[in-house]
Amino acid sequence: PPLAGVVERLAASARGSAERASLIAELERAGDEAAPLLAARLPGPIEVRSEALTEATPVSEQGPLLAALSALGPAATRHLVPVLSEPDRVRRRYAVLLLGQLGDAAALPALAEAAFDADPRVASAARAALSAHRREPEIEPLRARLRRALSEPVRASAAARALARLGDVESVPLLIHLLEGGEPAAAAPLEALARLTVQRLGPEPGPWMEWWVRHRGEPRRRWLLAGLTHEDHAVRRGAAEELRAAGTPPFAYFPDAPPAERERAAKAWA
Repeated sequence: PPLAGVVERLAASARGSAERASLIAELERAGDEAAPLLAARLPGPIEVRSEALTEATPVSEQGPLLAALSALGPAATRHLVPVLSEPDRVRRRYAVLLLGQLGDAAALPALAEAAFDADPRVASAARAALSAHRREPEIEPLRARLRRALSEPVRASAAARALARLGDVESVPLLIHLLEGGEPAAAAPLEALARLTVQRLGPEPGPWMEWWVRHRGEPRRRWLLAGLTHEDHAVRRGAAEELRAAGTPPFAYFPDAPPAERERAAKAWA
């Protein structure tokens, strides 16, 4: 079909060229007809080779077919979702990255399931995609589904990590309960608790439950702001990273600055 030829020419086009822009525009106009042809060739040529650059570069800028699929918007969703069940982990990961960037609410249940993927990079990408859309109303039933998965030994660790990325405060007492299982089952719940609460209280459930009883009525943003002045450098850094995701701080904040400077910056941020 003529569109198959357009896809082939796009794959061979030069990065940043007028030809590539024209071919992507042609496929975008084709919409639903172009989507299955592009999805079948996913990911296509990848033009970002460095691992560090790959993590820092939007998926739509990593290759020509990825750019075209991104340009299609929701028309690509129903052709990308089935890729999440394929055996090829590279295709699964790029499908997750694209679905996360597209932001189509119809893909959120599939992304929640991808958070349990056996490949760590696929699961991590799915958690990041869910986190980017955690304000969407469609996320709420998925939070509940992930909380239920905490009771499943095989899926509990993946569910804990996903709930932490979603900032799910309601899962805190469930995660504390999982600490009673001891190592190694408690490792992921402990990591999730540290991320959710911005605290480092050790592997025993007692101190966590005491903290929860005192602070469960507070909004999580208060925990994050308190984390900016925590004695633990890792806590300060984690709190600052998450707060920056909500917007640029009004005052320069550096986790390794002297205490007085951190205090001033934290007050300004609050």
